[in-house]
Amino acid sequence: MRVLPVVLTLTLVTTLSAVNPYDPGICTKKKRGKFMVVKDYGDDDKIVVCVEHHGKYKWDMIN
Repeated sequence: MRVLPVVLTLTLVTTLSAVNPYDPGICTKKKRGKFMVVKDYGDDDKIVVCVEHHGKYKWDMIN
């Protein structure tokens, strides 16, 4: 029964590394141009894109 501990470990790791649907994370040079779907305060889906503006990176909402 070595499979059960492995399955439990994988489940725990994938649960802990799940992305927060309300926070796209930090917008960086590496993520520039990346689109993400996040939820707003009304629990509606919104699309944000990582952009560079005046040398700084930020998420801009496109819808």
